[in-house]
Amino acid sequence: MPHKKAKQMVIGREGVDRELYLLGRDELVLEDLQTRLNEEMDEVKHRFARGIARLQGKITVRAEALRLVVEDSRADLLPGKRKSLKVLFGRVGFRQQPERVALVRGRTASGVAEELTITGYQELVRMRQEPDKPAIKAALADGRVDGATLRRHGLHIVPASEDWWYETAHEEVRKARDQE
Repeated sequence: MPHKKAKQMVIGREGVDRELYLLGRDELVLEDLQTRLNEEMDEVKHRFARGIARLQGKITVRAEALRLVVEDSRADLLPGKRKSLKVLFGRVGFRQQPERVALVRGRTASGVAEELTITGYQELVRMRQEPDKPAIKAALADGRVDGATLRRHGLHIVPASEDWWYETAHEEVRKARDQE
């Protein structure tokens, strides 16, 4: 939906420059606040990192110890075909997992997919399916598809529009701000 154009005063180059300065000054304040926030968050993360790592290690050791004792006591705790045991503070159990493909530690899915494709195993790589926007626009232009059909399939055409933009010269704004 197009924005209604509000009646405004006509301004010249100096007025535009002044407004860009004010925008830029506010952007610099925002940038400074975000930087301070990130620095303080980093300090908080650093303060808690050691305690978190220690607790994560403790949880890992305790969970592994519990797994081992439950495994050793499996016949008593899980008689017959029972797969899990529910107790006051939770559940423990075993679940049969099918064979599965996993990434080798340190490898990424995209890197492995690229390598498989390069070495001739492209049939082992999924191809992402998504609407082909240029083909859809061409089909609209030559009448093979219409807007109603697109809407039935979850698409619509956004009409061409003129988007307004601005950018501020932060260095110049910073200099002017510092001289205030």
